Amino acid sequence: MEEIRCRCLLDCPDLKFNSTCLLKPNAKCYKKLFINEDGEEELHAGCLPSQASKLDQCSKYTDPDFTLQTDLKCCNNGSMCNDQLHVSLHKPTENEENGYNIIIAIITIIFFLLFSTVVFWYTRRLCRREAERRRQIENENKNANRPVLHGRNGKHRGGGEMMNDWSSLVDTSSGSGMPLLTQRTVSKQIETVKEIGRGRYGTVMLGKWREEKVALKIFNSTDEDSWFRETEIYQTVLLRHENILGFIAADISGTGSWTQLFLITEYHENGSLFDYLQRKTVSVSEALKLAHTACSGLAHLHMEITGTKGKPAIAHRDIKSKNILVKQDGQCCIADMGLAVRYSRAVDKVDVGTYDRSRRQGTIRYMAPEVLAQRYHFDSFEAYTASDVYSFALVMWEILNRTDVGNGLVENYHVPYYDMVGADPDFDEMRKVVVAGNVRPEIMKHWVEHPVLSVFVTTMRECWSSRPESRLAMLRVRKTLRHIVNGFQKPEESSNSASDSSGSDRKPSESSSSEPLTSTTDPVEGRPPNAEPIHQTLIC
Repeated sequence: MEEIRCRCLLDCPDLKFNSTCLLKPNAKCYKKLFINEDGEEELHAGCLPSQASKLDQCSKYTDPDFTLQTDLKCCNNGSMCNDQLHVSLHKPTENEENGYNIIIAIITIIFFLLFSTVVFWYTRRLCRREAERRRQIENENKNANRPVLHGRNGKHRGGGEMMNDWSSLVDTSSGSGMPLLTQRTVSKQIETVKEIGRGRYGTVMLGKWREEKVALKIFNSTDEDSWFRETEIYQTVLLRHENILGFIAADISGTGSWTQLFLITEYHENGSLFDYLQRKTVSVSEALKLAHTACSGLAHLHMEITGTKGKPAIAHRDIKSKNILVKQDGQCCIADMGLAVRYSRAVDKVDVGTYDRSRRQGTIRYMAPEVLAQRYHFDSFEAYTASDVYSFALVMWEILNRTDVGNGLVENYHVPYYDMVGADPDFDEMRKVVVAGNVRPEIMKHWVEHPVLSVFVTTMRECWSSRPESRLAMLRVRKTLRHIVNGFQKPEESSNSASDSSGSDRKPSESSSSEPLTSTTDPVEGRPPNAEPIHQTLIC
């Protein structure tokens, strides 16, 4: 058989650039043109290996090296036959490239139109649903017996008249704010002015409603449970009290995934007791007023009222100076009921709400020893009220720390345990100080030596006792503080009141102010004589 030789380029057996190779039996000469990894055309030629005759050696898919864009042709009809083979790569024409671009553009436009249609349809559906809900609310409000935003004759009213009606709306048998139907649209008629604070659950804004100032608490959408719980507590029957923050309305606003939760309350320009004490010092009479009114609000919370329309006992669970607001007249009111629990003797069960993620709730710095030590009786309502009493004792210390007793010795404002733990203590830090060390905030010598504040200090010490059962009830604390307030009078006030009542120049004797005060506590037992139990019940 005649030998057949093939032209070889780059694939020569002797590693030459241009040479020849001997074709083996059942083999073919080839010429290959392809695009290399650098994007350039590259031409190879040579002899294919001997293969079974049934295999097509001229297929560019036979060899895995031919996976790139390739044109491959073969022959075996004579020596150097592959010199005659013509190979070329197909390059798309300008028209073909334009066609590809047009197809891609059409596909993109179709996809965009489909996506826009779906978004438009979904948004329109949500808007219709929201509009239907608003129409239903408006119809309900029109049918309500007690209009809020319009006069009883249907005419629009001014802000002053509107605010004068708040008392009539909230001082109903329920004492729980506006009628539920009218609460649901109030937030849309409030103009927000500025941010006045931030808390654990959201932002507090100053708002205007009919030209009157209100506080608008906006909850984060993730804290819906807390908003629901605080609204539920504020709407408790007979909760209304001058020393509890006045509740106006609650509302939900938003569409789709965007939701805002509103709680609308009275606005007090002085802000929290925490801010108030940082700005100014207080006199003894002002300090007693702050403590007594705050105590009165907390005592009303703790008290259960039984009757046809009774009020359950409520424990706050987060008493601190930041959750007590100062009114314009120097009185305090209790705010922020998001962690409160309720108790009714009829049910005999503590209602902690569905939101409660942890039994150790509240601000760590103000937590009672038994809470820090996890020796808490969670099923006992008295355990919650006793914890409130301990926290209130620390608030009493904060007030006392900024009280000017007349000797010029007034401390800068400090939070409790400022000199023992960091600015943001954890459970372990507070437990070491309060439980293991049994340490309490420092009591100044001039407080104890003061004829009036000494009784205040004694009451405060009894309230922060390490034993919950030894702490005073809030009703007893309120009674003691009221006794101190009534017994503390300036000389000119005393002489004026005496001359008005009897026409004489009689001065108040020491026994009239000191003896009744010291008789309110028992120095041996550390508790007032005939003290009420921690949980109080009032029967209507």
